[in-house]
Amino acid sequence: MSSQESAIQLHQTDQQIRPAGDGEEFVIIGGHKYYSTRSLILPILVSIHTSVSLYGLNVKGIEVNNVIISLCIFWAGTLQFLAGIWECVVGNTFACTAMVSYGAFFLSFGVSYVPSFGVLLDRWSIFTFMLFLCTLKSVISLQALFVCIFFTFLFQGIGY
Repeated sequence: MSSQESAIQLHQTDQQIRPAGDGEEFVIIGGHKYYSTRSLILPILVSIHTSVSLYGLNVKGIEVNNVIISLCIFWAGTLQFLAGIWECVVGNTFACTAMVSYGAFFLSFGVSYVPSFGVLLDRWSIFTFMLFLCTLKSVISLQALFVCIFFTFLFQGIGY
């Protein structure tokens, strides 16, 4: 196969995957319409960060972290990781990087509760700040989301 034929084939494949809808809430792949994963991610981020923060503040004297670990593994970790893979299929590189990275983070948090975990949270706050810098040319809501995640990781790392 020549390079021109492979370029034509790549262009045809690229035409088969495209966003649709007013807010690009659908993805069309080969003529079939699927929902985008963007609406799934916000409730996951809100619920898991709220739960982890409340646990970290020892609200109502909660000392057992079973709920946090299960939320991290099955809700935030697995779903965000799968949503990131879906965004990779669609071709949204930034969403793929962010979702797969945070999904892997929550999987690692759920699997191991390491005593020096505060250092890891500090590193993730740095990573989140770098992702925030990538959103500066995007909409303000995405910037605000990454600012909130940055401060969540930063303060949890400091308080850990």
